[in-house]
Amino acid sequence: MPYMRALPNASKVLALAFFTLYAKSAKCAQPQSASDTPFTRSDSCITVPAGQSASRSWKHGQNEHRDFVNASQARDAKVRAHQFSEFLDAYPSSDYRDIALLMEVSGEQEANEWDAAASHSRKLLRSSTIDNLALLIGGYTYLADALFHIRADGSSVFSKTAEVDWTVRCGRAAIEQLNSGSNRQEVQSVASSAAFTFAVSHAQACLLNKDEAGAFRESDMALRMKPADPRPNYLYALAMLRSQSPDYEVGIFYLARASSLSPGNDALKKSVEDLYRVYHGSGKGLDTLLKAAAANASPPANFKIEPQHTKNHYATKVAVGLSIAALLGYAMVKYPDATAQALLDIGKNGMPQSKGTSARIMVFGGEDHQTYLGCLSCPTGAEDSIYTPGGPHGSPASTDSIWNKATFGSPATTTWYHSVSHF
Repeated sequence: MPYMRALPNASKVLALAFFTLYAKSAKCAQPQSASDTPFTRSDSCITVPAGQSASRSWKHGQNEHRDFVNASQARDAKVRAHQFSEFLDAYPSSDYRDIALLMEVSGEQEANEWDAAASHSRKLLRSSTIDNLALLIGGYTYLADALFHIRADGSSVFSKTAEVDWTVRCGRAAIEQLNSGSNRQEVQSVASSAAFTFAVSHAQACLLNKDEAGAFRESDMALRMKPADPRPNYLYALAMLRSQSPDYEVGIFYLARASSLSPGNDALKKSVEDLYRVYHGSGKGLDTLLKAAAANASPPANFKIEPQHTKNHYATKVAVGLSIAALLGYAMVKYPDATAQALLDIGKNGMPQSKGTSARIMVFGGEDHQTYLGCLSCPTGAEDSIYTPGGPHGSPASTDSIWNKATFGSPATTTWYHSVSHF
């Protein structure tokens, strides 16, 4: 296979493994639709029958072989993907059509062209000539990875998570079939790479579906496989922080761990620092956290973050939620869906919702602005509105009220601080 030698970097290892198995154990063809429309949960899994290797040749002669070699040797990912696309147009009946399609998707993945990668992964899965388990798993794997990176908003969240569920379920079934037939080293390479991608993609889909238990399970599975990859650390932290009973210490640790594994991402680093300061009450001990996260795959036995001491624990929960919501910027840049809606939901946790308002202007006061004094933009009747007479922040008799002249209503009070939250 001389035309595979020039693959430019380690990101091609998976494609090479798929090709190796494809060349060794091609099987009888199974006709499928050529459509690249998204799959749904109700679609049947695509399978290939067992059988002996089929004979393959460059039936279009030296030109076909030369064009395939040239495409595989292109060092620029976009150029490589384009050349394989041209190969597919020039030789639609090539015996190597499916591996060329796989290599096109590989180039698109490296170039971060996720929509194209998803579209062509679907075409590969539905190819009328796909006849090998390795190529089938390659299609499932690249589709799951592309879906992970494709942003979904509103109604598109449902279709995305439905396709992820289908891809992961069918891809894992294909891995079981592959493992049951051989113990070759290249089989294990294909299976382990695919399994990790399936776990990460499904963890994200679970978060989008507000299934924290599923997100814990899948991200934990991915962490066990690749503890030094920032994605499962990040997803595990989100699952922990947005759960009904969040463990802020563990969540902050894994966010710090994800940051240590993404040293060039200043936005994530700042988010970790901000969240730590809100929870702890100051920046003291932050260096210890960052060092522990960089040196350990999980919180060490003596790991502890002391929460800030305040009489208003409700305000602490609100403030922590808002700090987590600030991670939305990181999620959109680095991992587009990990997870937009989930992060917004974090900000809502523990926060009474007011009717008729989309922006909450909240007032804080006291030492380090740790005491929540109520919502400035919420209407009368809302539990935490400063305009609700019988509420905790609307009564002159309430200690945590701007109307109490003996406390925060006094001219001598500590300067107020307000924050705006769009929920």
